[in-house]
Amino acid sequence: MEKIIDEILKKISTSEKIILSAHTNPDADAIGSCLAFALKIKSMGKTPIVALEQFDERFKILPGQEFVVHDNIEDIEGDLFISLDCATEARLGKAEIFIKKYFTINIDHHHGNTNFGNINYIIPDFSSTSEMVYNILKKTGINKDIASAIYAGIIGDTGGLRHPCTTIETMEAVTELFKLDIPFSKIYNSVMGEKSVAAHKLLGRAIEKSVFLHNGKVLYSGITKKDIEEFNGTYKDLDMIVSELISVRGVKIAFFIYEKEEGSFKVSFRAKDEYNVCAVANVFGGGGHIKAAGCTISLPFDEVIEKIKEEIDKLF
Repeated sequence: MEKIIDEILKKISTSEKIILSAHTNPDADAIGSCLAFALKIKSMGKTPIVALEQFDERFKILPGQEFVVHDNIEDIEGDLFISLDCATEARLGKAEIFIKKYFTINIDHHHGNTNFGNINYIIPDFSSTSEMVYNILKKTGINKDIASAIYAGIIGDTGGLRHPCTTIETMEAVTELFKLDIPFSKIYNSVMGEKSVAAHKLLGRAIEKSVFLHNGKVLYSGITKKDIEEFNGTYKDLDMIVSELISVRGVKIAFFIYEKEEGSFKVSFRAKDEYNVCAVANVFGGGGHIKAAGCTISLPFDEVIEKIKEEIDKLF
């Protein structure tokens, strides 16, 4: 892997305008890894552009916001593309266009990554893509701002350093980040704790609509566009709900469904113990991790629920 890291750093050093992106509906790991890399690229005298979908206000605390572009992504020009935290070309959304136009570096920790880059640095056993970014960037030095972005990504994908993906190496990386005097408490409280008024109300609606299956071992809920509009929210106000569902005592599998576009439903899965929800997501063309996965299904709401229930039934 050291050879691949050297290849990545060399390619960046010979490029001038570098585009970075991650999966659609970016989470803490996607945003943190992109911003950390952008900050490093800027410190090297290069021009970084972070092309991401709109993300929640709680991530605005992170340094590197000046590099982020949300609109007219397809018009961005550069000479190198770095994809972070994204397993497939399609999951890049509009940023998929950059794979066809530029030399592509693919850095990711998801099982099932399709190795779509010219350089592929894929390690599924890592806690997060942000931890992988730490291993790359530490070779040439990390400052406080870079460390802050990396820390946000690590805590996001490890659930605050409590998910099974957290390793000794993860904790050692966080220790090194702490040595740079990052505002870890402020970042943690914002990234892991804050939510909008709409998110608060939609969580209540999701809990109200939640349904138990398999004697309490499975819990699911769903939110429609009508629900979101009622509380003047957006789909970005929903990303903490599935974590609340899986936190219920006795629940081994949780899934949450929301309508992102007319007739298209995003499904997020979480699991505990021996249950593999990535296998369920794979059935519908999705993927992720054994304990955390997702997919998109274009069927009527009730049919989406029934199809998922049929697959989860096979796990019991």
